[in-house]
Parts: sequence; C-alpha cells; structure tokens
Amino acid sequence: MKTALFAPPLRLTLLLALCFVALLSFSTEPSVGIRFYTGSWENLLAEAQKRDKPIFIDVQTTWCGPCRMMEKQAFPNPNISRKFNSNFVNYRVDLEKGIGLLLSKEFAITAVPTLLFLSPKGELIHRSTGYNDKDGIKALLAEADKALAAAEEPTQLADVEKKYAAGQRDLPFLRTYLTLRAQMGLPNEAVMMACTKRLPQRDWKQTQALALITKNTLTDKAPTFDWLLRYADSIKTDRAKTNSLWLISNAVDRVKTNELMMAKTKADLDRILAFVRRMNHAISGGNITPENMDFLLDGIRMEFYLQTNNQAGYRPIALKKASKWMKKSIASVRAIDDQHVKYLLSQVKNPANKVKFDHEYALKAKAQGLYGQQSGWVAAELNKLVKGYLATMTSPADLKQALMWSDRSVALYPHWGILTDHARLLAKLNRKQEAITVEKQAIGKASLFGESTADYEVILASLQK
Repeated sequence: MKTALFAPPLRLTLLLALCFVALLSFSTEPSVGIRFYTGSWENLLAEAQKRDKPIFIDVQTTWCGPCRMMEKQAFPNPNISRKFNSNFVNYRVDLEKGIGLLLSKEFAITAVPTLLFLSPKGELIHRSTGYNDKDGIKALLAEADKALAAAEEPTQLADVEKKYAAGQRDLPFLRTYLTLRAQMGLPNEAVMMACTKRLPQRDWKQTQALALITKNTLTDKAPTFDWLLRYADSIKTDRAKTNSLWLISNAVDRVKTNELMMAKTKADLDRILAFVRRMNHAISGGNITPENMDFLLDGIRMEFYLQTNNQAGYRPIALKKASKWMKKSIASVRAIDDQHVKYLLSQVKNPANKVKFDHEYALKAKAQGLYGQQSGWVAAELNKLVKGYLATMTSPADLKQALMWSDRSVALYPHWGILTDHARLLAKLNRKQEAITVEKQAIGKASLFGESTADYEVILASLQK
C-alpha cells in the first residue's frame, strides 16, 4: 500500500483535527459580531473553565421581537463584539427548547430576552432582562461591565446560598442574601418569609425594615405584598408618611412591571389592574378621579394587548386615546408653543436668571419644525399609537388609520424618530419610494443635530432592497 507523499506525522494530524473540532464548536457567523459557542452544555462549562472566563447566555425565543432587534442592532456592533468576545464565552439558548427549559426553571426566567452571566462553573453572577432599541447597545455594554465587576466580588451568590442551605438565618445574613437575589432578579418569597418571621409585623413599618420589604417584594404573590397595599391605604392621608407611601408605590410599580411581563390571560390582567387601582387610590389620598384612573389603567391594558398580540383588545383603546390628541388642531398647539418659546427667550435676556438655555439650538429646532414643548408632547402621544399599530396590526384599514395619526404627528413635530416610524408605516402600506424619501429626511435631521444615524442608515438600507 502506497503512503501519501508528504503525509504529516500522526501527532500533528490529531492536533490539527482537534483544533478543527474546537473551531467548529463556535458559531460560523461572520467575523464581525459576537461569536457564540455551539457545543453541549457540559463542553461549554469545560471551555469556560479552560479559558477562565465567565459565560454570557442570550436566552431568547423564535417569536421574541426584541430578541431579533438585539441580534440585528447590538450583536454585530464592533464595540459589543469586542467586549463580549474578549471577556466571555458566549452561548445562545431557546427558552422553550432543550437546555433553555432547564435554565428557565433554574434561574426563574419569565421574560425574553434574558441575559444571564455565569461563572465558569455555571453559577449566576449577574442577569438583565429586555432590550430597548433606543439605547440598547449602550445598555448592553453596561450590563457586561456589571457582570465583569460582579465576577470579581469576594461574596458570590453561590457562597451565600450554601450558607442558607446549611441553616444560617440571622437577620444581617438574610438581608445580604435578599439583596443579592434581588440584584439577580430571582424569586425571594421563601427568603422573605424567613426574614419576616424573625421580625415582628409591628416592626415592619420601621424605616430599615420597610426599605428591605419594598426592595424585595417582586411579585403580587409574595407574602408581604398585600400587607404593603393595606399599609399604604392606612397612611394615605398622613403627610408624615409620604416617604413610606412612595417607597411602597415604587415597589408596587416594580411588581406591576414584573407581573405584566408574565401576564398571558385576561385573569392575569384583571389581577394587575386590581392592585394598581388600590395603590393609586392610596397615592391620591383617595381623591383620584375616575377619568385619571381610567387613563392609568388603559395604559396597562394597552401594554398587555400589545404583548399578547390582541388586536381586538388594543384597537378600541388606541382609537379612544387618538381621538383626544387628534382633536387638538395644529394651530392651537402652536399657539401654546409660541407662549412657551417667548417665555424661554425672555429668560435668556434676564441677566439675573441662572437657567441655562441654548438660544441657537432653540432657533435651529424651530426652523426644523421641532416647534416646542406642546407640539412634541402631542406628537409623541400619537406616535406611541403608531408604534403600537406597527407592532400589532396587519390589515390595510388599520394601517391607514395609523397613517392619519402619523401624518399629524409628523406635521406637529418632525423629529427623526417620528419620521422613521412614518417611513416604516409607509413601507407596510407598500408605498416604498415615499418611505425611502421620509427615511432620508430622518437621517438628515438626526445628522443636523449631531445624533448618531447608524440605526437609521440600517433602516434605509432595508427599505432600498
């Protein structure tokens, strides 16, 4: 049997094969962007320990809109890829499949995207939830820095959990444990029960105890939640307890956000509306008007209908809100703005006034149609509805309705963000050339005011395909 000419030695062949396998364990996505490890969970931990780096896990699903947005906007960003590829072993899982199902139970994941940062041994050191297209890249870099700092902390959650499992229950220790779990977004019910058992309920109203309870009450099922609502109601007219009332209000608002993210049924929504109604009744001292209460609750209903893609539920509330803003004529809004701008200019001329006001910027803004405070407010409220329709509605009739709101929003305040949503809406209505023209206007305005145009350039490129 003939031997191949220049055949490499066996040891070298095996080494090359092992290197090839290792390379295949990482995603073969383009070189620009986060490189994701694609081996098994056991091999991921081995790789992280070998490289002595923490693990970053992008927990997502196929239907998650913000997940797709993060993939398109953040992951290819050179600053993001440099930070994550240098400092972490990166991994991606589907919450509804395979290892994702196990992670969802282990780390109580209820929303996507969830970003987990683990030690090389697989212990949780930091986590965050959600992605915002406005400042997502900056926020993601900040979360990475927090994770790297947490990895260097001498007291890790895993160490504290071992002591808790061994039976340590003194109050200072429980406070530390609660704080760490809250930072990780982990459920605290059992720990809170242990903590409150060592603290008589008559002492819960004390400043330090109340701060601990409000900070660590994360769901409406927590044993302390109903007590907080009852206590808020009992102090609603006591001015000396204003700080306590606002502590509770912030806790309830956090619970509302958490519960709303997990809400899937009408019963879930009704439960959230009920405790928000109770809290706002307490904040107002029992004097909130039905109209104002309805306004607050409608905002929650709209969030719920958006995330559950419920067109029938979202539509009537959006139409009701839009009618309020559409009734305001451009002339009436401009008249209010004229008064406001005159006041600001008078303040500039007053040498005794210490308020800083950029006169040149104001004139530039007015010349570009960014007319004033009232115009921006009304335009923003209408544009929120436009965004909702872009995310939820599919029928031409609904999209044409949204275009009427968008036309008014652009006429009132042609900000680059509002123009971009207008372009997206035109594209959905198959008015592609108009969409391209509007998006170019958005880029021009953003550039004029020194704003980054990178995201708008991406949208323009997609429109031009």
